[in-house]
Amino acid sequence: MTLECFASSQNKVDLPLSKIKRVSKDVLPLILFLESNFFKKIKVDGASGLRIYFVENHIDEEVQGPFKGFQSWINYYMPFNFTEYFKLENSHSKKLFLIDKIKEGILNIANQFNWSRELFLQIFEEIDALEGMLLTYSKKYRLKGLKAQAQIEIGCEPGYYQYNLLLLEKDSVISRHHIVTLNAYYNIFFEGNRIISEMKWEDENTFVILGKKGELERIRFEYKLDKDKLTRIFTLEPTIVDEFMEEFDLATTTDEQKVDIILNNMDTNKWHIYI
Repeated sequence: MTLECFASSQNKVDLPLSKIKRVSKDVLPLILFLESNFFKKIKVDGASGLRIYFVENHIDEEVQGPFKGFQSWINYYMPFNFTEYFKLENSHSKKLFLIDKIKEGILNIANQFNWSRELFLQIFEEIDALEGMLLTYSKKYRLKGLKAQAQIEIGCEPGYYQYNLLLLEKDSVISRHHIVTLNAYYNIFFEGNRIISEMKWEDENTFVILGKKGELERIRFEYKLDKDKLTRIFTLEPTIVDEFMEEFDLATTTDEQKVDIILNNMDTNKWHIYI
């Protein structure tokens, strides 16, 4: 079962359009995590995918579909209190609010199409047990003769992906280093970002995380085992330094003013050229 979630403005609201767009981007890391970890292998009668659209509170819920084609989608428009959402004070509260709305939407559709409530309630219990800690992990990178293993941890927050490097011995974390924060506002394709595209031990003391475009290595996060330190190095052609660094700043920013700039300029064809 494919799962998608968006915010949609069908009428004039008391919020700027950028706020509506923001909810769509806030929910993106969460819906990708939930789909990949809980719903991808679920099969239901009559549809292969569900799109949930958050709409203003005064709009009645509406179900469209399933639409036949390569995938048979159901579109579900459900009321969402945008004002209440933006009053929430921290990221964790927003995350739990969004997860609850996603669960509510799935269960409403399950009831309408006579899907197994028990199946989804069991999945929801597993999701609740995470208490909002939405973490995925890469494989463990080993080097022959070396006790330490390296692993990438990705934390999903509303609008953001937090990448950390974990160093392990005998499956216990001995060291943790923040690699980069990627925001979902600029980075449209989570799986295809080029800021983190390759990981490997270069030698028994050096683990590298590379950002590449084609064969060009442009960003290197280099961890030295003997110093227990992670550093970032850019290798850029002189002609693109300014443009690349502008893009990198937008792709990794957590600054609210810059996020607003991104949300108000999402259709520009200037971006995603260099990264």
